Amino acid sequence: IEQSGTPAGVIFPWLPTPAKLKRTYAGGNLYLIFQRIVNERKQTGKREDDALQFMIDLGDDVKKIIGVSAEVVIA
Repeated sequence: IEQSGTPAGVIFPWLPTPAKLKRTYAGGNLYLIFQRIVNERKQTGKREDDALQFMIDLGDDVKKIIGVSAEVVIA
């Protein structure tokens, strides 16, 4: 996802460049990975002592979990 930033994407943000398409695809895959993990934990009742479990317990949806995860990685 980080490698998808290109000069063309900054100059023409509306242009569907290959890098932007790769970023969209990678974001979709990330969503599916987190969704699968969250669903598995909810269905099996499996609990871990981690930040993901904390957010699941709070009732956060996958989009919010991914947003927080992305902010932590960037910082």
